[in-house]
Amino acid sequence: MNWEMLSSLGGRRSCWADIWVRSGWRVREHATMPIAELVDPHGEVAVSGTVEECLTAARRQAPKSGRRHAAILMHGLNRSHRSMRHLAARLDALGWEVANLDYPSPFRPLEAHAQQALGVARTLVEDGAERVAFVGHSLGGLVGRLALAKDWPGDRAVFIGSPNRGAALADWLSHLPGYGIITGAVGRVVTPVGAADLPVPGGEIGIVAGGTGGFGFNPWLGEDNDGMIRVSETRLGGAEADFNLLPVLHATMPRDRDVIEATTGFLIDGTFRNRSFRRNA
Repeated sequence: MNWEMLSSLGGRRSCWADIWVRSGWRVREHATMPIAELVDPHGEVAVSGTVEECLTAARRQAPKSGRRHAAILMHGLNRSHRSMRHLAARLDALGWEVANLDYPSPFRPLEAHAQQALGVARTLVEDGAERVAFVGHSLGGLVGRLALAKDWPGDRAVFIGSPNRGAALADWLSHLPGYGIITGAVGRVVTPVGAADLPVPGGEIGIVAGGTGGFGFNPWLGEDNDGMIRVSETRLGGAEADFNLLPVLHATMPRDRDVIEATTGFLIDGTFRNRSFRRNA
């Protein structure tokens, strides 16, 4: 097993934190430099400067969406919002206001990521959303656990392939040189010891896990798994409202059609039942 597998099988990682989102416009601050940007819905930088300068310009230029339902999406370790773009597009087509956030996963602790998500959620409510759902892939789900345990303005969340009990793979790799370089400030939280310290929030939580229903995609993990995370490691000890097992690899889950339909179905109905996707559990 190599480091690229640990980093969700590669991908472009983000050094930015989206701290304000409206109608596709976003204000983001850099994780290591004192700069901020206002980015338009086409991905072009409209304003560069301080956070306050960018927020002022954003409130002036970005129209309110007028949508009642909103969702915040958060990607996995060492990825960017691009990994969640297919799910974001599906929710947008269903009429949801979508904040598909970048967050600098290895550069800041989990608490900072949770506060970032909370700040954006409150902004969406101020703009007219009646409730804000949460969807997180892998590490993003752990961010959601911490954020939802605080004053979250919503009641439904979906954790996709998240190591809610920590990952044995991360525990094994944590003893090797270089682990801290790859995982940074969140390296401990994805291990069993670190995950055990996270609160289990209330509300309706749906869990989507990847596996084969048998030995899993990675035989080295010793039980059913998505190639990186064991199915058992995704569970919340019965605190979840519903659970869905799909034959999907960890890194491809956010763009898998069945995962997307399962996720949107749960956000709408609070259950994975009566949906036209493969359900093995």
